[in-house]
Amino acid sequence: GRCFRCQKRGHVASQCGRLAQLPVEMLEMICEDLAMPYPSLSFPYRMFDLRLTCKEINDKTHNFFGKIAFSRLAFRLEYRDLNRVVEISKSSFASFAEFLTFRTYNRVDWQEYEADKQALENADLSQRQRRLTEARLHRARRAEEDEDFVQCSSMDGILLGSALQRMQNVRNVMVPHFEGVRLSALWMPTDILTQLSELRRLELYVQTKDESFENPSSWHTYLAKFLTNCQQLQHLHLGFRDDWKDTPEIFKAVAKNVKPPKLESLHLDYIRCTGQDLKDFLQANSSLHRLDLNNIDITGPTVAFADILELLSTTMTSLKSFKCRQVSQNSLRLHFETLGNITNDSNISFLSRHGLDFFQDFTWVSGPSIYDGRAEEWEGVPQKLGLLKNDVVLGWRTYHADHDDIVTHWMA
Repeated sequence: GRCFRCQKRGHVASQCGRLAQLPVEMLEMICEDLAMPYPSLSFPYRMFDLRLTCKEINDKTHNFFGKIAFSRLAFRLEYRDLNRVVEISKSSFASFAEFLTFRTYNRVDWQEYEADKQALENADLSQRQRRLTEARLHRARRAEEDEDFVQCSSMDGILLGSALQRMQNVRNVMVPHFEGVRLSALWMPTDILTQLSELRRLELYVQTKDESFENPSSWHTYLAKFLTNCQQLQHLHLGFRDDWKDTPEIFKAVAKNVKPPKLESLHLDYIRCTGQDLKDFLQANSSLHRLDLNNIDITGPTVAFADILELLSTTMTSLKSFKCRQVSQNSLRLHFETLGNITNDSNISFLSRHGLDFFQDFTWVSGPSIYDGRAEEWEGVPQKLGLLKNDVVLGWRTYHADHDDIVTHWMA
Protein backbone atom coordinates (compact mmCIF):
# COMPACT_ATOMS: atom_id res chain seq x y z
CA GLY A 1 0.00 0.00 0.00
CA ARG A 2 0.87 3.68 -0.34
CA CYS A 3 0.19 6.62 1.92
CA PHE A 4 -2.87 8.52 0.75
CA ARG A 5 -1.10 11.86 1.34
CA CYS A 6 2.56 11.38 0.37
CA GLN A 7 2.24 8.36 -1.98
CA LYS A 8 5.18 6.64 -0.24
CA ARG A 9 5.21 3.03 0.82
CA GLY A 10 5.43 2.09 4.49
CA HIS A 11 3.07 4.72 5.92
CA VAL A 12 -0.07 2.60 5.81
CA ALA A 13 -0.44 1.84 9.51
CA SER A 14 -0.05 5.42 10.72
CA GLN A 15 -2.00 7.13 7.95
CA CYS A 16 -4.74 4.71 6.92
CA GLY A 17 -5.55 2.49 9.89
CA ARG A 18 -8.68 4.41 10.92
CA LEU A 19 -9.68 5.12 7.34
CA ALA A 20 -9.72 1.41 6.53
CA GLN A 21 -12.00 0.77 9.52
CA LEU A 22 -14.76 2.98 8.13
CA PRO A 23 -17.89 1.16 6.92
CA VAL A 24 -18.39 0.63 3.19
CA GLU A 25 -21.20 3.20 3.05
CA MET A 26 -18.95 5.90 4.53
CA LEU A 27 -16.10 5.12 2.14
CA GLU A 28 -18.53 5.30 -0.78
CA MET A 29 -19.61 8.75 0.36
CA ILE A 30 -15.95 9.82 0.36
CA CYS A 31 -15.54 8.37 -3.13
CA GLU A 32 -18.63 10.21 -4.31
CA ASP A 33 -17.23 13.45 -2.94
CA LEU A 34 -13.98 12.81 -4.83
CA ALA A 35 -15.99 12.34 -8.00
CA MET A 36 -17.66 15.75 -7.91
CA PRO A 37 -18.35 17.93 -9.79
CA TYR A 38 -17.42 16.12 -13.01
CA PRO A 39 -17.37 12.35 -12.39
CA SER A 40 -16.87 11.44 -16.04
CA LEU A 41 -13.72 13.58 -16.27
CA SER A 42 -12.03 13.39 -12.88
CA PHE A 43 -13.36 10.45 -10.91
CA PRO A 44 -11.07 7.52 -11.78
CA TYR A 45 -7.90 9.59 -11.37
CA ARG A 46 -8.81 11.10 -8.01
CA MET A 47 -9.96 7.77 -6.67
CA PHE A 48 -6.82 5.87 -7.62
CA ASP A 49 -4.89 7.50 -4.75
CA LEU A 50 -7.49 6.44 -2.21
CA ARG A 51 -7.70 2.86 -3.48
CA LEU A 52 -3.90 2.48 -3.42
CA THR A 53 -3.67 3.15 0.33
CA CYS A 54 -4.26 -0.45 1.40
CA LYS A 55 -5.91 -3.68 0.31
CA GLU A 56 -8.83 -3.32 2.72
CA ILE A 57 -9.84 0.07 1.32
CA ASN A 58 -9.34 -1.24 -2.21
CA ASP A 59 -11.69 -4.16 -1.52
CA LYS A 60 -14.33 -2.02 0.17
CA THR A 61 -14.46 0.49 -2.68
CA HIS A 62 -14.28 -2.06 -5.52
CA ASN A 63 -17.99 -2.16 -6.33
CA PHE A 64 -18.48 1.59 -6.11
CA PHE A 65 -15.43 2.23 -8.29
CA GLY A 66 -16.67 -0.27 -10.87
CA LYS A 67 -20.14 1.26 -10.96
CA ILE A 68 -18.97 4.84 -11.43
CA ALA A 69 -15.87 4.31 -13.56
CA PHE A 70 -17.20 1.54 -15.82
CA SER A 71 -20.97 2.07 -16.05
CA ARG A 72 -20.48 4.63 -18.85
CA LEU A 73 -17.72 3.84 -21.34
CA ALA A 74 -16.72 5.84 -24.41
CA PHE A 75 -14.56 4.52 -27.25
CA ARG A 76 -13.52 5.54 -30.73
CA LEU A 77 -14.43 3.35 -33.67
CA GLU A 78 -10.87 2.20 -34.19
CA TYR A 79 -9.13 -1.12 -33.86
CA ARG A 80 -7.25 -0.20 -30.66
CA ASP A 81 -10.35 0.95 -28.81
CA LEU A 82 -12.37 -2.04 -29.96
CA ASN A 83 -9.68 -4.23 -28.44
CA ARG A 84 -10.04 -2.22 -25.23
CA VAL A 85 -13.73 -3.15 -25.18
CA VAL A 86 -12.77 -6.81 -25.43
CA GLU A 87 -10.19 -6.50 -22.63
CA ILE A 88 -12.68 -4.75 -20.33
CA SER A 89 -15.26 -7.43 -21.09
CA LYS A 90 -12.82 -10.04 -19.73
CA SER A 91 -12.25 -8.18 -16.46
CA SER A 92 -14.22 -8.26 -13.24
CA PHE A 93 -15.65 -4.82 -14.10
CA ALA A 94 -17.52 -6.06 -17.20
CA SER A 95 -20.77 -6.53 -15.27
CA PHE A 96 -20.81 -2.82 -14.32
CA ALA A 97 -20.99 -1.60 -17.94
CA GLU A 98 -24.44 -0.19 -18.77
CA PHE A 99 -23.84 2.58 -21.33
CA LEU A 100 -21.45 2.33 -24.30
CA THR A 101 -20.72 5.25 -26.63
CA PHE A 102 -18.65 4.77 -29.78
CA ARG A 103 -17.32 8.00 -31.27
CA THR A 104 -16.40 8.37 -34.90
CA TYR A 105 -13.46 10.17 -36.47
CA ASN A 106 -13.34 13.77 -37.50
CA ARG A 107 -12.56 13.35 -41.16
CA VAL A 108 -9.07 14.36 -42.19
CA ASP A 109 -9.08 17.32 -44.57
CA TRP A 110 -6.95 16.35 -47.58
CA GLN A 111 -5.70 19.89 -48.23
CA GLU A 112 -4.61 20.30 -44.60
CA TYR A 113 -2.90 16.91 -44.75
CA GLU A 114 -0.90 17.91 -47.85
CA ALA A 115 -0.08 21.30 -46.34
CA ASP A 116 1.36 19.60 -43.24
CA LYS A 117 3.51 17.32 -45.40
CA GLN A 118 4.92 20.31 -47.26
CA ALA A 119 5.49 22.22 -44.01
CA LEU A 120 7.85 19.52 -42.76
CA GLU A 121 10.17 20.29 -45.67
CA ASN A 122 10.59 23.86 -44.42
CA ALA A 123 13.97 24.15 -42.68
CA ASP A 124 12.82 27.28 -40.79
CA LEU A 125 10.11 25.36 -38.91
CA SER A 126 10.66 25.51 -35.15
CA GLN A 127 11.07 22.31 -33.17
CA ARG A 128 7.70 22.77 -31.51
CA GLN A 129 5.89 23.40 -34.81
CA ARG A 130 7.65 20.42 -36.37
CA ARG A 131 6.64 18.19 -33.47
CA LEU A 132 2.98 19.27 -33.66
CA THR A 133 2.90 18.82 -37.45
CA GLU A 134 4.37 15.32 -37.20
CA ALA A 135 1.78 14.43 -34.55
CA ARG A 136 -1.08 15.61 -36.80
CA LEU A 137 0.24 13.54 -39.71
CA HIS A 138 0.60 10.50 -37.47
CA ARG A 139 -2.99 10.83 -36.24
CA ALA A 140 -4.26 11.27 -39.79
CA ARG A 141 -2.49 8.13 -41.02
CA ARG A 142 -3.65 6.11 -38.03
CA ALA A 143 -7.24 7.34 -38.44
CA GLU A 144 -7.20 6.38 -42.11
CA GLU A 145 -5.88 2.89 -41.35
CA ASP A 146 -8.37 2.29 -38.55
CA GLU A 147 -11.32 3.62 -40.53
CA ASP A 148 -10.49 1.31 -43.42
CA PHE A 149 -10.23 -1.59 -40.99
CA VAL A 150 -13.51 -0.86 -39.26
CA GLN A 151 -15.53 -0.25 -42.42
CA CYS A 152 -14.12 -2.97 -44.66
CA SER A 153 -13.25 -5.98 -42.53
CA SER A 154 -16.46 -6.38 -40.46
CA MET A 155 -14.14 -7.18 -37.56
CA ASP A 156 -15.84 -4.47 -35.52
CA GLY A 157 -19.02 -6.54 -35.38
CA ILE A 158 -17.13 -9.66 -34.35
CA LEU A 159 -15.18 -7.87 -31.62
CA LEU A 160 -18.26 -6.10 -30.27
CA GLY A 161 -20.31 -9.27 -30.37
CA SER A 162 -17.74 -11.24 -28.39
CA ALA A 163 -17.47 -8.41 -25.86
CA LEU A 164 -21.21 -7.88 -25.43
CA GLN A 165 -21.66 -11.56 -24.63
CA ARG A 166 -19.76 -10.88 -21.40
CA MET A 167 -21.28 -7.45 -20.68
CA GLN A 168 -24.61 -8.78 -19.51
CA ASN A 169 -25.90 -5.49 -18.07
CA VAL A 170 -25.36 -3.22 -21.09
CA ARG A 171 -28.60 -1.33 -21.69
CA ASN A 172 -27.58 1.52 -23.99
CA VAL A 173 -25.24 1.59 -26.99
CA MET A 174 -24.78 4.81 -28.99
CA VAL A 175 -22.91 5.23 -32.26
CA PRO A 176 -23.29 8.84 -33.47
CA HIS A 177 -22.47 9.48 -37.12
CA PHE A 178 -23.60 12.28 -39.40
CA GLU A 179 -23.76 10.07 -42.49
CA GLY A 180 -25.48 7.06 -40.99
CA VAL A 181 -24.36 3.50 -40.37
CA ARG A 182 -23.25 1.78 -43.56
CA LEU A 183 -25.29 -1.23 -44.63
CA SER A 184 -22.14 -3.34 -44.67
CA ALA A 185 -21.81 -2.80 -40.91
CA LEU A 186 -25.20 -4.48 -40.40
CA TRP A 187 -24.09 -7.67 -42.14
CA MET A 188 -22.83 -9.86 -39.28
CA PRO A 189 -22.54 -13.59 -38.63
CA THR A 190 -25.71 -15.21 -37.31
CA ASP A 191 -24.22 -15.99 -33.91
CA ILE A 192 -23.41 -12.29 -33.49
CA LEU A 193 -26.88 -11.16 -34.61
CA THR A 194 -28.48 -13.37 -31.98
CA GLN A 195 -26.93 -11.11 -29.34
CA LEU A 196 -29.51 -8.49 -30.39
CA SER A 197 -32.41 -10.62 -29.23
CA GLU A 198 -32.80 -8.69 -25.95
CA LEU A 199 -32.57 -5.23 -27.53
CA ARG A 200 -35.39 -2.97 -26.27
CA ARG A 201 -34.64 0.36 -27.96
CA LEU A 202 -32.97 1.02 -31.31
CA GLU A 203 -32.34 4.39 -32.95
CA LEU A 204 -30.69 3.79 -36.31
CA TYR A 205 -29.89 5.98 -39.31
CA VAL A 206 -28.67 4.01 -42.32
CA GLN A 207 -26.32 5.15 -45.06
CA THR A 208 -27.56 3.53 -48.28
CA LYS A 209 -24.91 4.86 -50.63
CA ASP A 210 -22.23 2.18 -50.40
CA GLU A 211 -19.75 1.95 -53.24
CA SER A 212 -18.68 -1.55 -52.22
CA PHE A 213 -22.06 -2.93 -53.32
CA GLU A 214 -22.71 -2.93 -57.06
CA ASN A 215 -25.79 -5.15 -57.15
CA PRO A 216 -28.64 -3.85 -54.93
CA SER A 217 -30.39 -7.22 -54.90
CA SER A 218 -27.49 -8.67 -52.91
CA TRP A 219 -27.70 -6.23 -49.98
CA HIS A 220 -31.15 -4.65 -49.80
CA THR A 221 -32.18 -7.28 -47.19
CA TYR A 222 -29.29 -6.52 -44.80
CA LEU A 223 -31.33 -4.08 -42.70
CA ALA A 224 -34.35 -6.39 -42.59
CA LYS A 225 -32.21 -9.31 -41.44
CA PHE A 226 -30.62 -7.13 -38.79
CA LEU A 227 -34.02 -5.99 -37.45
CA THR A 228 -35.63 -9.45 -37.51
CA ASN A 229 -33.20 -10.46 -34.78
CA CYS A 230 -34.54 -7.69 -32.51
CA GLN A 231 -37.70 -9.46 -31.45
CA GLN A 232 -37.89 -7.72 -28.06
CA LEU A 233 -37.87 -4.21 -29.53
CA GLN A 234 -40.24 -1.78 -27.86
CA HIS A 235 -38.99 1.47 -29.41
CA LEU A 236 -37.69 1.80 -32.98
CA HIS A 237 -36.42 4.98 -34.65
CA LEU A 238 -35.43 4.29 -38.26
CA GLY A 239 -34.21 6.74 -40.90
CA PHE A 240 -32.09 7.04 -44.03
CA ARG A 241 -30.95 10.67 -43.97
CA ASP A 242 -30.92 12.45 -47.36
CA ASP A 243 -29.76 9.74 -49.76
CA TRP A 244 -33.06 8.10 -50.70
CA LYS A 245 -32.25 6.41 -53.99
CA ASP A 246 -32.22 2.86 -52.65
CA THR A 247 -34.61 3.18 -49.71
CA PRO A 248 -37.74 1.82 -51.50
CA GLU A 249 -36.13 -1.60 -52.02
CA ILE A 250 -34.64 -1.66 -48.52
CA PHE A 251 -37.91 -0.63 -46.85
CA LYS A 252 -39.87 -3.19 -48.88
CA ALA A 253 -37.79 -5.95 -47.27
CA VAL A 254 -38.30 -4.35 -43.85
CA ALA A 255 -42.09 -4.10 -44.34
CA LYS A 256 -42.27 -7.72 -45.39
CA ASN A 257 -40.15 -9.28 -42.64
CA VAL A 258 -39.91 -7.02 -39.58
CA LYS A 259 -42.71 -7.58 -37.07
CA PRO A 260 -41.47 -7.12 -33.47
CA PRO A 261 -44.36 -8.40 -31.34
CA LYS A 262 -43.75 -5.94 -28.48
CA LEU A 263 -43.18 -2.78 -30.52
CA GLU A 264 -44.87 0.20 -28.83
CA SER A 265 -43.19 3.24 -30.37
CA LEU A 266 -42.22 3.74 -34.03
CA HIS A 267 -40.49 6.76 -35.56
CA LEU A 268 -39.79 6.75 -39.31
CA ASP A 269 -37.65 9.54 -40.71
CA TYR A 270 -36.18 10.37 -44.16
CA ILE A 271 -37.76 7.41 -45.96
CA ARG A 272 -39.02 7.01 -49.51
CA CYS A 273 -41.31 4.00 -49.93
CA THR A 274 -44.46 2.89 -51.70
CA GLY A 275 -47.75 3.54 -49.99
CA GLN A 276 -48.50 -0.18 -50.01
CA ASP A 277 -45.25 -1.05 -48.20
CA LEU A 278 -45.88 1.60 -45.55
CA LYS A 279 -49.44 0.37 -45.09
CA ASP A 280 -48.31 -3.26 -44.79
CA PHE A 281 -45.63 -2.36 -42.26
CA LEU A 282 -48.04 -0.41 -40.06
CA GLN A 283 -50.71 -3.09 -40.37
CA ALA A 284 -48.21 -5.73 -39.21
CA ASN A 285 -47.40 -3.58 -36.15
CA SER A 286 -50.92 -2.54 -35.22
CA SER A 287 -50.36 -2.54 -31.44
CA LEU A 288 -48.36 0.70 -31.51
CA HIS A 289 -48.90 3.31 -28.80
CA ARG A 290 -46.92 6.06 -30.52
CA LEU A 291 -46.26 6.73 -34.22
CA ASP A 292 -44.16 9.54 -35.72
CA LEU A 293 -43.79 9.94 -39.50
CA ASN A 294 -41.31 12.65 -40.47
CA ASN A 295 -39.91 13.46 -43.91
CA ILE A 296 -41.67 10.62 -45.72
CA ASP A 297 -42.07 10.47 -49.51
CA ILE A 298 -44.82 8.04 -50.51
CA THR A 299 -44.50 6.75 -54.07
CA GLY A 300 -46.87 4.84 -56.34
CA PRO A 301 -50.49 5.43 -57.35
CA THR A 302 -52.27 2.72 -55.35
CA VAL A 303 -52.14 3.80 -51.69
CA ALA A 304 -52.35 7.48 -50.76
CA PHE A 305 -51.50 9.02 -47.40
CA ALA A 306 -55.21 9.47 -46.73
CA ASP A 307 -55.53 5.67 -46.91
CA ILE A 308 -52.77 5.35 -44.31
CA LEU A 309 -54.66 7.72 -42.00
CA GLU A 310 -57.84 5.70 -42.59
CA LEU A 311 -56.00 2.52 -41.56
CA LEU A 312 -54.71 4.17 -38.39
CA SER A 313 -58.12 5.52 -37.39
CA THR A 314 -59.91 2.19 -37.82
CA THR A 315 -57.43 -0.53 -36.80
CA MET A 316 -54.89 0.96 -34.39
CA THR A 317 -57.00 0.99 -31.26
CA SER A 318 -53.96 1.21 -28.95
CA LEU A 319 -52.58 4.37 -30.56
CA LYS A 320 -52.18 7.20 -28.03
CA SER A 321 -50.07 9.62 -30.04
CA PHE A 322 -49.66 10.29 -33.76
CA LYS A 323 -47.46 12.95 -35.35
CA CYS A 324 -46.51 13.54 -38.96
CA ARG A 325 -44.39 16.25 -40.52
CA GLN A 326 -43.23 16.93 -44.06
CA VAL A 327 -45.03 14.06 -45.80
CA SER A 328 -45.15 14.05 -49.60
CA GLN A 329 -46.90 12.00 -52.27
CA ASN A 330 -44.69 11.28 -55.29
CA SER A 331 -42.43 14.19 -54.23
CA LEU A 332 -45.32 16.70 -53.97
CA ARG A 333 -45.95 18.04 -50.50
CA LEU A 334 -49.10 17.16 -48.59
CA HIS A 335 -50.67 19.64 -46.22
CA PHE A 336 -53.72 19.90 -43.99
CA GLU A 337 -56.07 22.49 -45.41
CA THR A 338 -57.91 23.64 -42.30
CA LEU A 339 -56.50 21.77 -39.27
CA GLY A 340 -52.94 22.93 -39.84
CA ASN A 341 -53.35 26.64 -40.53
CA ILE A 342 -50.46 28.75 -39.32
CA THR A 343 -50.97 31.24 -36.52
CA ASN A 344 -48.42 33.98 -37.10
CA ASP A 345 -46.48 35.46 -34.23
CA SER A 346 -47.47 39.09 -33.65
CA ASN A 347 -43.82 39.98 -32.99
CA ILE A 348 -42.91 39.41 -36.65
CA SER A 349 -43.20 43.00 -37.81
CA PHE A 350 -42.12 42.43 -41.41
CA LEU A 351 -44.88 39.93 -42.26
CA SER A 352 -46.58 42.41 -44.56
CA ARG A 353 -43.46 42.74 -46.72
CA HIS A 354 -43.30 39.03 -47.60
CA GLY A 355 -46.72 37.43 -47.36
CA LEU A 356 -47.89 34.26 -45.63
CA ASP A 357 -46.20 31.71 -47.93
CA PHE A 358 -42.79 33.05 -46.96
CA PHE A 359 -43.24 31.75 -43.41
CA GLN A 360 -44.64 28.30 -44.07
CA ASP A 361 -41.22 26.61 -44.03
CA PHE A 362 -39.79 28.30 -40.93
CA THR A 363 -39.95 27.23 -37.32
CA TRP A 364 -40.08 30.73 -35.84
CA VAL A 365 -43.75 31.01 -36.76
CA SER A 366 -45.83 30.03 -33.75
CA GLY A 367 -48.74 27.63 -33.96
CA PRO A 368 -49.23 24.46 -36.04
CA SER A 369 -47.72 24.28 -39.51
CA ILE A 370 -49.87 23.27 -42.46
CA TYR A 371 -47.37 20.44 -43.02
CA ASP A 372 -47.90 19.01 -39.50
CA GLY A 373 -50.58 16.58 -38.40
CA ARG A 374 -51.07 15.52 -34.80
CA ALA A 375 -53.46 13.39 -32.80
CA GLU A 376 -52.89 13.07 -29.06
CA GLU A 377 -54.55 10.87 -26.47
CA TRP A 378 -56.62 13.65 -24.90
CA GLU A 379 -58.04 14.61 -28.30
CA GLY A 380 -59.42 11.16 -29.10
CA VAL A 381 -56.87 9.69 -31.49
CA PRO A 382 -59.20 7.75 -33.86
CA GLN A 383 -61.57 10.72 -34.23
CA LYS A 384 -58.73 13.18 -34.85
CA LEU A 385 -57.14 10.82 -37.39
CA GLY A 386 -60.46 10.69 -39.21
CA LEU A 387 -60.47 14.48 -39.41
CA LEU A 388 -56.87 14.53 -40.64
CA LYS A 389 -57.76 11.98 -43.33
CA ASN A 390 -60.49 14.22 -44.70
CA ASP A 391 -58.35 17.34 -44.42
CA VAL A 392 -55.15 16.23 -46.17
CA VAL A 393 -54.54 17.86 -49.57
CA LEU A 394 -51.92 17.27 -52.25
CA GLY A 395 -50.09 20.54 -52.84
CA TRP A 396 -48.19 21.85 -55.81
CA ARG A 397 -44.91 22.42 -54.00
CA THR A 398 -42.08 19.92 -54.23
CA TYR A 399 -40.83 18.20 -51.11
CA HIS A 400 -38.78 20.28 -48.66
CA ALA A 401 -36.95 18.29 -45.97
CA ASP A 402 -36.25 19.31 -42.41
CA HIS A 403 -32.53 19.30 -41.73
CA ASP A 404 -31.75 18.59 -38.10
CA ASP A 405 -28.29 18.11 -36.65
CA ILE A 406 -29.15 15.49 -34.05
CA VAL A 407 -28.08 12.11 -35.34
CA THR A 408 -27.84 9.12 -33.03
CA HIS A 409 -27.70 5.74 -34.60
CA TRP A 410 -27.71 2.84 -32.20
CA MET A 411 -29.51 2.92 -28.90
CA ALA A 412 -29.96 -0.33 -27.07
